Amino acid sequence: MKRLLPNKDSPEWEREKENYLNSTRAWRIQRAKELGYSNADSYMEAWRRELERYGLSCPRDKVISPKEPKPKIQIMPIPKIKLRPPPIQEEIEEEEEQVALFGDSQAGLKTKTFNSKVLSKRILKYYNTVCRFADIHRKFCPVKKLNLFLLGDLPHGEAIGKQVMLDELELDLYQQKWLMVNELSNMIINACQWYETIDIICVAGNHGVLGKYFSFAANWNIEIYDLLKSTITPNYPQVNFIIEPYDFYIIHKIKNVKFLVLHGDKIPMYLSLPFYGIDRRSLRWNQSLPPWDILVMGHFHSLSYIQPSGIPIIMNGTFSSDSRFVAQWLGIREIAEQWTFFVGNKHPLTAVHKIDLQREEG
Repeated sequence: MKRLLPNKDSPEWEREKENYLNSTRAWRIQRAKELGYSNADSYMEAWRRELERYGLSCPRDKVISPKEPKPKIQIMPIPKIKLRPPPIQEEIEEEEEQVALFGDSQAGLKTKTFNSKVLSKRILKYYNTVCRFADIHRKFCPVKKLNLFLLGDLPHGEAIGKQVMLDELELDLYQQKWLMVNELSNMIINACQWYETIDIICVAGNHGVLGKYFSFAANWNIEIYDLLKSTITPNYPQVNFIIEPYDFYIIHKIKNVKFLVLHGDKIPMYLSLPFYGIDRRSLRWNQSLPPWDILVMGHFHSLSYIQPSGIPIIMNGTFSSDSRFVAQWLGIREIAEQWTFFVGNKHPLTAVHKIDLQREEG
């Protein structure tokens, strides 16, 4: 039995009308069932007649048109333009100087991948690579001068239990000394064929210290430097030695850049890593020592370039490989690597190159 729509003058009629006019199709279907209509169309037809009787419009269901497919995005090729060829270099840049770092050769140490014969081969490869980078750099600017930084720990020492374990000692100190004198003198003299002048800056290292009861200059590194100077400079005046026997650092100026050169053995380590100690100590040296711009150091057998507090710090590597000390104390693998770089008037470091002494030639 159908339920009739409410009378027009009743509140129910107004409420039903408002609900109907603002309803959705789903609401009308449900409402038709509640009022007893057979379907929503019958319910809507009743309302259409009811509203037309009183001159009111009847809403119709909105027809939803299918969505038009989105147009595909077409990627048009960049129009071809006429490119000018790269400019031909006609003017040579200003002269630059090369810096080669040499340190922690550890002569006399013996590991599974390192001994005196390996050291000699790596020094030869070091020399060839330094000269090769000089030739490459000379294609766009003159390089007439080499600055060779000898950063200490050239001999490994023979203090059993302190500097070396008995099974790692291959040569005694006397043999270590002459091995380094012969190898470095040959390298420096041959370098005179590639550079007009050579400055050799020498600082001491901790391997080679005779002991706490001796003076600071009583160091086998200083002995090697003095022997090199006395044997080379009489016949090769283009080689200039700058040796510091009484202090731990040298400030050496190249172009407009002042380098603080030292070994770094007194820098403390934290959690077996030296970087925090290097950062803190470099900040103090920046205040307590004469002015300098870039710190160059060795000792930690790890090749790095860091700038933690805005101060450039160049950490040199080593010539030895796979020593137990580095694996035990630092927890890292020892890799034979050194740095060489170039210095200009406008830029402190124009090119920095890693010398990989273990990579086999292809």
